[in-house]
Amino acid sequence: MATITLNRKEFLAEVDNCLKFVPKRASHPVLEYVLIELRLDYIYLTATDLSAFYYSCVSFDFENSFVGEDSFKICLNLKELKKALKGKEKTVLLELDKETVTLVNGGMITKISISPSENFPNVSETFDGSFEIEDFSLVVKAAEFASDDVTKGNLTGVYLDTVSISATNGHFLIRSKNELENVPSDFSVTILGSVIKGAGKVFDNPSVSCLYNSEWIDLRQNKKRILTRILEGQYPNVKQLITKAFNYFLEVDRKKLLEVLLAGDFKESLNVVKFTFDSFGSGELKITDKKEAFTSVLKVNSDLTFNFALNVEYLKTTLKALTGETVKLSFNSATSPIVVTEGETTILLMPFQIKD
Repeated sequence: MATITLNRKEFLAEVDNCLKFVPKRASHPVLEYVLIELRLDYIYLTATDLSAFYYSCVSFDFENSFVGEDSFKICLNLKELKKALKGKEKTVLLELDKETVTLVNGGMITKISISPSENFPNVSETFDGSFEIEDFSLVVKAAEFASDDVTKGNLTGVYLDTVSISATNGHFLIRSKNELENVPSDFSVTILGSVIKGAGKVFDNPSVSCLYNSEWIDLRQNKKRILTRILEGQYPNVKQLITKAFNYFLEVDRKKLLEVLLAGDFKESLNVVKFTFDSFGSGELKITDKKEAFTSVLKVNSDLTFNFALNVEYLKTTLKALTGETVKLSFNSATSPIVVTEGETTILLMPFQIKD
């Protein structure tokens, strides 16, 4: 029997993080569990959906411990564990043996379902190289542009090479400059976008260390790790899709435009937002849904001689990825790709054709 004392909030935070990396509908019961391992003064947690493994740890104090054992492993049901950790107590007691696990949270005593640790998936960890991502927020932003459709192959991922970070779902794309050192000149890797989003929620700092081999990449920060499979296949060359010369432009206040888009309901118009001028050169841009049930007008700086339309969700994602006060959209026609550039980041949007 081992009885350990844990900070309730810290333990609950890591249980919540583990839940970000387990499937909503588990293909195997053990994937609903977290692997718990006691070593020295830390309790180590591992959760997985098989495409990614999340590792972290929480410090604890021993009340009593196993005699003659260096470590102890067992699997606990994550949802039951989270429920048992709710409350206002500063600390909780976790009583473990190989048959039962009990969590004491103030006056609440809960038996947690267990599974043998031997049933939990395991991955061999031998790596060929390493590199640093200095600003991981760029990778997290790019993940918003990746496809959520699991049938889209590596378009569900974020692509990194020695000079850039890219992502596309086939309808809009983002590319940011980023230099990777200590890797071969032809190095590239595609990481599942949903894993990147999860990493963005659990990592606290911008710098992330990465170890890799031909199948796996290991993202590390402090005592947290995410091991995930590398997506296979040739990633599209997004650089060649980005036009560099333009004939028209439109500048608008980024925050005001985003506020208008967030306020409108575009579901009935199939997420299409229309941008029209009653008079070209007037400096007043009318923003409507496809059925014109919603209308707003913004002051803009533009030399456009045509109206255009965009997918509102893609445009909102674009505006959220930027930080400047204004956003500049560059055009060649109403139906050609629209390019937005801010610093070292370029975003491409495909417009819809509308009748003027």
